[in-house]
Amino acid sequence: MKAAAEGQSGYMVKIVRNLQPDGSIKWSTGLQPLGDIANVEHFIPRDWITEDGFLPNEKFISYARPLIEGEMKVPMEGGLPKFVQFEKIRIEKKLPPRA
Repeated sequence: MKAAAEGQSGYMVKIVRNLQPDGSIKWSTGLQPLGDIANVEHFIPRDWITEDGFLPNEKFISYARPLIEGEMKVPMEGGLPKFVQFEKIRIEKKLPPRA
């Protein structure tokens, strides 16, 4: 949303994995041009798959684990998850009306 508000278009948010000297991983986000992602096949490296070609091996698991492990604490209110609400701020229109 920040990039869009700054007038940037044609990007997708990506997760950037930063390996630390102590072996831990820190995550941040960045922007990637859509042309690098949309309508392009991205393959998992063959050495991340078991010999029989059916299951992920330890290399894949070591890569994926930090992306999916952990437990998220969702704020609750009245027994339901409480989600973020954005402030409604009017901005000046930049494009002319559609014809």
